Amino acid sequence: MKCLTLPLAAALLTATAATAKDLQFLLVNESSAAVTAFHVSTSSSDSWEENLIAGGYLDSGYEINVLIADG
Repeated sequence: MKCLTLPLAAALLTATAATAKDLQFLLVNESSAAVTAFHVSTSSSDSWEENLIAGGYLDSGYEINVLIADG
């Protein structure tokens, strides 16, 4: 059983990478303060990517759609 674990995991990772798509989700600010920045990056990156909050400001109680484009 252990012999199949690594090849199966490698096959799953390859299939996942080949079918990667954009990630879109709803960012909801349920805090009592405004959110002024939301940054993401790949785990291999040494720095954050651009601010994903359109307009640079998300007030308390508001929500926005966020898109993280594949690639």
